Amino acid sequence: MRPIQIKAGDVTTRACCVVYDKDGTLVDFHSVWGPRMVRSANALLAATDLGDDFVHHLYRAVGYDP
Repeated sequence: MRPIQIKAGDVTTRACCVVYDKDGTLVDFHSVWGPRMVRSANALLAATDLGDDFVHHLYRAVGYDP
């Protein structure tokens, strides 16, 4: 298999395979993305008049269960 180049920001690396962890077996999705989801929801609340119910609807819409 021929390696490919992957670039993330200023870092470029060569890879022979890419592993997709769609079900969270390798990386705990909530520990990685949960805090970011909460910060984003709080920023939306601070910038709008949507109220606390909005956050619950947002979490449900994206499948996040704090």
